[in-house]
Amino acid sequence: MGSACATGLTAVAPAEDEARQFEKACLGGDRLAVQDALSGGAPGWLDQEALDYCLLKACGGETDAVVVRELLGAGANADAQNVYGNTGLHLCCLTRTATAKLLQKKYEAAQVLLEKGCATQVENRDGDIALILACANENELMANLLAGRGGVWRLFQWTLQRENASNWVAGGVLCRAAFDDAECVVGIKNRIMSLFDKDGDGKLNRTEMKAFLKAYKRVSDRADERRARIRASGQDRTGGEDTSRSFVEMSETMVRMHKDLDIERDAADRMYAWADLLPMVMHYYRATWNLSRPADKGWARFRDTAVEGAARVQLSTLRSKAATKVQAAVRGSLVRRHWDDIQESTAMEKAERARRRELEAAAVKVQSVARGNAARADVAARRSPVPGNE
Repeated sequence: MGSACATGLTAVAPAEDEARQFEKACLGGDRLAVQDALSGGAPGWLDQEALDYCLLKACGGETDAVVVRELLGAGANADAQNVYGNTGLHLCCLTRTATAKLLQKKYEAAQVLLEKGCATQVENRDGDIALILACANENELMANLLAGRGGVWRLFQWTLQRENASNWVAGGVLCRAAFDDAECVVGIKNRIMSLFDKDGDGKLNRTEMKAFLKAYKRVSDRADERRARIRASGQDRTGGEDTSRSFVEMSETMVRMHKDLDIERDAADRMYAWADLLPMVMHYYRATWNLSRPADKGWARFRDTAVEGAARVQLSTLRSKAATKVQAAVRGSLVRRHWDDIQESTAMEKAERARRRELEAAAVKVQSVARGNAARADVAARRSPVPGNE
């Protein structure tokens, strides 16, 4: 997308006010104003660049799916990009602190973009696709929407580049989609083989398999510890929390698989192919991704987390409102303090002005007395006889 799309409308002066009002309507999600402006076809000043610009405004502001649909119907490019390389789909993902209502509106707008065939693998200036932005901003609704539309392998690579920093949304997406994505499965296979297949023959010998099982056992033990905590807290017995039980079952399976696979009983020259490793690799990564998920976020393996995401956003909104109240109280305190300073300064100025008026009045009085004395002396001098004229 050219820079004109990101710098503003290209409307000429006579239509400048109309263009400004239309842009404002798109930004604010005013569907009636947008529909009214486009009811007779796109105005002459609303060219391709202006349409694309307004679409990006609509996706980045108080998004409304009807507004997005109207703009796309008028000819806006669903893959238009701003100066940062973000498309409308990217902008629908940038909602870390949004309210639950706005998150839902962004989700609906993204559905419209996808219906119109927008690309999901477009990179922004930082090289991120929309799915990665959704996970980075903990926008679970958008992440779930985009999870089955490609980019899962890139998301997996992105998690590896985070230097062990966990991302619970990315973990949830990978748990559900990683092993259903052919590209991601191939990528994971290549990664496992590069880590453990030292001779590069595509299979693991006994020594290499022992190294793999050591790493597998480490994750299995961590999963078993969390399973014990879940059982101790009683979370796995609550009727609706079937995802906790899913994690418990998975960790039990990991422990059982590790015990059943006694490589010492196998022939010394046995080679372990990818088909032998895949079930364990699946459990290894799913456990790893679940272990990185905070306890208050629920469990990510088989659960549709849209409801949890809405609840999380509502909690974030409440915290934001509380923070706003604190900020308002601080501002109020500063204002009151500033007002007290103003009042004190005003009182000092009033006292200074009163003192000046007193001094000025005293000076006037002294001058008046001096003039009176001089006048009386002059009169007395005129009345006195002049020597020699008697």
